[in-house]
Amino acid sequence: MATTTEIPVTLDKDEILRYSRHLIMPEVGMEGQQKLKAARVLCIGAGGLGVFIFRGVAMVSNSVILAGAIPAALLAIGVDLILGWVEEKLTPKA
Repeated sequence: MATTTEIPVTLDKDEILRYSRHLIMPEVGMEGQQKLKAARVLCIGAGGLGVFIFRGVAMVSNSVILAGAIPAALLAIGVDLILGWVEEKLTPKA
């Protein structure tokens, strides 16, 4: 059985100020914020517009997230409309 050694994670003064709204929430608190700081995430396939989304998440910046999400959503809607039109034209009518 594999064992893990927990590394104590602390928040510095700047992080306490930055995450103060999270720290006062009973659902998160200091323990929850320390777990979030210790967590690691692997993101694969975030090329193109996804770069802005993941950069915004890392920076905790909604404007950067939206810089990638809005064009990606518009592109997805446009492609869906075009493919729907092509499918309609290519589907034989009975």
